[in-house]
Parts: sequence; structure tokens; C-alpha cells
Amino acid sequence: MELIWTNTTLSGNINPGEDDAAQIKTGALNSSNWTVHIEAEGKDAKGAIVKTVIDGQIENLGSPKRTLSGTWVSGTTKGTFKLARE
Repeated sequence: MELIWTNTTLSGNINPGEDDAAQIKTGALNSSNWTVHIEAEGKDAKGAIVKTVIDGQIENLGSPKRTLSGTWVSGTTKGTFKLARE
């Protein structure tokens, strides 16, 4: 995941550089509880648009190795994730 924070805007891509990359259309950070909401759009193998929604919580905020974990839904597929900053 490529996340770009500019002033108050969260943008970037999910799976950048790949055929199924999804551009972030909406990104929000709630700094009162450090939650993140991301909505992105990519395309499936047939070229149909697939919406992806990610909701997560930033943990270990003061650490250079902080994490973002939560849930995601892409089309009809659901799962959990944990990303670590390196």
C-alpha cells in the first residue's frame, strides 16, 4: 500500500504497479482515535470496476515501526490486515 498524506488529504494506491492496482478515491484520518477510512477503485480481470473499502486503527503511534490494522472489503471478498511501517 502506498499512502500519501498531504495537509489534510490521504491519497495513494493499493497494490501499486500491478494490473489490479486500486487508486484511493477517499481517504480520511480521525486523529481523535487514530482510525483510518479508505475507499479505492480498481478493475478486475474483465475490466469491471471493483470498489475496495478499508477501515483500520493506527497502533504504536510514537514508534517508527507503527502499524495499521483492521478490515477490508473488495467487491464480495472480505478480510483482515496488518501493515507495518518500515
